[in-house]
Amino acid sequence: MATSCLKPPEYPETPSIEFKSVRVERITPTDGSTPFFKPIVTISFKDGDGDLGIPDNQQTYAPPFDYNYFIEIFIRNPQSGAFEPLIPGSTGVYDSRFPPLAPTEDKKAPLRGDLEFSVNSNFNVVTYTGAQLRFTVRIRDRALNESNTITTDILTLR
Repeated sequence: MATSCLKPPEYPETPSIEFKSVRVERITPTDGSTPFFKPIVTISFKDGDGDLGIPDNQQTYAPPFDYNYFIEIFIRNPQSGAFEPLIPGSTGVYDSRFPPLAPTEDKKAPLRGDLEFSVNSNFNVVTYTGAQLRFTVRIRDRALNESNTITTDILTLR
């Protein structure tokens, strides 16, 4: 009879991410208000100690530490063709938080998977149809280790 032990993968304790996909959904509100676009970004992640996610009941009251998902939006300027930052506040607050991804917060273990994020926006179809967007994303673990930053493919709002 043979037995074997599976050795868990070894990842650094600082999270790392990779771009997986970006897509858009067109939302038509039932109240008759203007339809809008909802971009959705998916990243893959790896973390050596699995300390990703902030519990709902945890608030630091220091705004930079209340978030663990950081996203910047860039829109292509039709005149120059260059991507320019979209100013937060013009379409909403972009940074966000996601809950703990491991089954238990007490046990350190390698963790990998995908994280899908719906961008909080007001990209109404009247103003933004045909606009080209690109996103940069990074995440932070509970030990405040920040991942690398990824850039998505170009997303055309249709």
